[in-house]
Amino acid sequence: MRVESLWAVGGTLLALVSIAGADDLLQTLFAAGLIVPVIGFFTGGVQLTPAQLAAAFIGAIAVTSDKIPPFSSSSSSSSSSSSGTPVARAWCTTAGYTYDQTAAACYKVVSTPASWTDATAACTGDSGHLLKVDSDARYSFLVNQITSGSLQTVYIQGKRADVSSNFLYDDNSQITYFKWDQNEPSTGATDLKIRTNQSTNLWTAVDGTDTAAYICEIYDTTSG
Repeated sequence: MRVESLWAVGGTLLALVSIAGADDLLQTLFAAGLIVPVIGFFTGGVQLTPAQLAAAFIGAIAVTSDKIPPFSSSSSSSSSSSSGTPVARAWCTTAGYTYDQTAAACYKVVSTPASWTDATAACTGDSGHLLKVDSDARYSFLVNQITSGSLQTVYIQGKRADVSSNFLYDDNSQITYFKWDQNEPSTGATDLKIRTNQSTNLWTAVDGTDTAAYICEIYDTTSG
């Protein structure tokens, strides 16, 4: 039992010394009245009581608590910060698609211009949709894609049946988040399209017959 205790106490104290330093640890044990019993324990002359062992451990841990870096957990399927760095997701495996943690989007940028109808069909062919922009985080993500990809015009998700109707997402829920340019949406336009408009990156509504780049998105269907 003594050999096992020796290994346990010795191993723990040595590990804590490597973190806190011998001086700090010895000062703590001395202040607790444990320096003589601990030294005696290792030289074989003293048998520490359970209470003394506990006090030695608590004192050692206390002096090292502010020197041990905080634990940082990470998901097995994610290795990204919130900076917008692409990361892996088990459900985002379709060829050409990447997951962005900040936007929470499994996306693909297609720079080859297409009409709104053709762009929508292409995304549907991947079991996806045009990108849904419904928050500042997603708008910032969109602007970043436009800027980094030098895209002049980009189709996103959204349409309306006529000029008196509300703009809707693909699931027919009403769009309430907009970044309209001046004098938009224009009369008669039914489809929602992004125009970079130099540095403004504001939205215009067009009929969807002209061609533009587009961003597809695949939804996470694994979370229920």
